[in-house]
Amino acid sequence: MISSRTVTQQNTRKALRFEVLRKQLLAQKKYKEVLQTYKHQKVSLPDENTPEFWDHIFATRPETFPMETWRISKIVSLLNCNASILNLGVGRGDLEEQLLKKCDSPKYIGTDFTSETIAHLKKRFPKLRFIETDLFGLDPKKYQFSQVMLLEVLEHIKPKETFKVLKLVYALTAPNGYFYLSVPVNEGLEEMLPINPNSHMRIYSEELVKFEVESVGFIVEKVYRASAFNSYFALKQFLNTIIHKWQPNNLILVCRKM
Repeated sequence: MISSRTVTQQNTRKALRFEVLRKQLLAQKKYKEVLQTYKHQKVSLPDENTPEFWDHIFATRPETFPMETWRISKIVSLLNCNASILNLGVGRGDLEEQLLKKCDSPKYIGTDFTSETIAHLKKRFPKLRFIETDLFGLDPKKYQFSQVMLLEVLEHIKPKETFKVLKLVYALTAPNGYFYLSVPVNEGLEEMLPINPNSHMRIYSEELVKFEVESVGFIVEKVYRASAFNSYFALKQFLNTIIHKWQPNNLILVCRKM
């Protein structure tokens, strides 16, 4: 009898092979074949992305690292206070804290499936509207936003659901609206497995995430890159724009719906 652990290990290896295959096909510009891999992949990396898992993470990891601070500051600097904002997968509210320093009463909705965290955010930010729901809880026939954010979320989505999520984001984005997306890259998940502390389901590269968002109709206007420096972040980040010594560990894509 095959143990559940053995099955999990086998599925993990199969899932990793699909991630490698996508990057290879993309490099060969075989775009139709890349899209087919999402349909053909029946297994994924072990998935612990539950409301309980993330409520626990948000409650027990209160610190913000320099790269996270950079990401939040950059995105908040790009947001227009006079245009509607949707944050899908709000997390623990670090961005919202910075947003309210910039915008007094933004037209804002934040969603997440974490009941305890959402209840806490409603009390913490009474000026903002939060909805407890998964990514598919808002009907694009009723809701459209000039600015939509999906920050550190897409890597938690199973490959077979990636385009379902991105197509919904596209539908929720108003014409000429902006979509702000961030994902981790070069984190070495292949070497860390079976240890996967953040339950990442994907191994992204800049080329792959661009391909995904462009495939649903977005235009990528700008990409911001940062590396996970815990010491002297600002100095190293500046140096990296000149000498390109360190690989990026986080990407922000500024996308437009035309």
